[in-house]
Amino acid sequence: MLKNIFSLAFCICFAACGHQHKHDAVLEQAGQIHLEAVQMDEKIKPALEKVFTVKKQLQQKQTDLSPEENRILQEITQLESSYVFWEENHVEVPGLDHAGHHNCSHNHGRTALEVSSEDMLLIQQEFKDSLSSIAARLEKLSIPDSLLIL
Repeated sequence: MLKNIFSLAFCICFAACGHQHKHDAVLEQAGQIHLEAVQMDEKIKPALEKVFTVKKQLQQKQTDLSPEENRILQEITQLESSYVFWEENHVEVPGLDHAGHHNCSHNHGRTALEVSSEDMLLIQQEFKDSLSSIAARLEKLSIPDSLLIL
């Protein structure tokens, strides 16, 4: 009887441990999307920093901004707001290994969000799409060369 109890306890422990390490393909896909977004962020960050510097330059000028400079300032301000929101609110995928990240200086996002794997996939896709939109807006932003020379 004692042998049966130990066998049953072993089976329960084995099943519980096996469940914790179960491969979750959906969560793995969410992790891949997260890493793609992080790589995109690393690619656009230098250009963003450049236009944020233009914003500071225009703000320091304060008066006598041309209508074009006002338009540029407004577009950069909106772009910066979107980017800051993205950066502060994207969600880390549980168990995601960032080992392949060489210059890992970014904020990895919130880690305390507990959702299903399917919802995590949707969240990661939404945040990647948001960053793609920011990148497209950045690319469309037309800043005269005279403002880019700092």
